[in-house]
This record gives sequence, C-alpha cells and structure tokens, in this order.
Amino acid sequence: MEKKTLYVSPGHLMKINNVNEIERDSLKSFLINHVNKEEFLFSYEWSKGDVCLWDNTSILHKASEIKKCKRIMHRITIK
Repeated sequence: MEKKTLYVSPGHLMKINNVNEIERDSLKSFLINHVNKEEFLFSYEWSKGDVCLWDNTSILHKASEIKKCKRIMHRITIK
C-alpha cells in the first residue's frame, strides 16, 4: 500500500486551494515549520569522491554553502 505524501517547500508553496487567506497563512507556516524540525533534518559532511543518493519523493534537500567546489549531479529515475 502506498503512503500519501504532501510536498511542502517554502520556495514553492504558493497557495492552498479552498482555504481562506488567514487560515492559508497559518497552515503554510505550520507546514513549513513542521518539515524543518530538527528531527527531520539530515546533514552530510562531504569528502572528495563521495556519492550521495536520495529519494525525491520523501526528502527535501538543498545544496550546501560550500564555496569553490565543483558539483556533478546525475538524475536517476526508477519506476
């Protein structure tokens, strides 16, 4: 059985259908604060030659603030 998920990203959540403006802003803040709780965060300390894989259907991710590095990314889609 598949689990239902809700994608919530601060930069992409623009509106919530069928919710008035006051409730929308409150719900949006709640959801964004929830997904950013410490218990859900994972941070990786990169070393040269590392490979990291994640599942975009269950992980929110963002690039680290490492300067002067070359990132090579490949997307793999598995059905």
